[in-house]
Amino acid sequence: QGLAYAQEAYQIGEQIQVPQLIVEARCAMTEALLAQARRRHDSDMRIALLHQAADHADHAAILAEQIGSRLDQAMALRLRGEIAAERDEPFSDYFHRALD
Repeated sequence: QGLAYAQEAYQIGEQIQVPQLIVEARCAMTEALLAQARRRHDSDMRIALLHQAADHADHAAILAEQIGSRLDQAMALRLRGEIAAERDEPFSDYFHRALD
């Protein structure tokens, strides 16, 4: 249900063109998808959920940087690091960039 609320917030942010809301909604979607992926045992579904989560986190980080929201950018980078760790990919760079 959290994913549905985040998607609704994202749609509203897009409609009324509020970048901060879009960033926050994308981070919320990332967290919801990451939580779903962690509960999945089906490899294909888990991979798909992590891919979607990474896409939202990447877009959130880029937009947060564009609007000058360092806190939101750091949150998106941290989430991206968590996703990389779940995928058994290098992840420390995301966490270091989040702390810079």
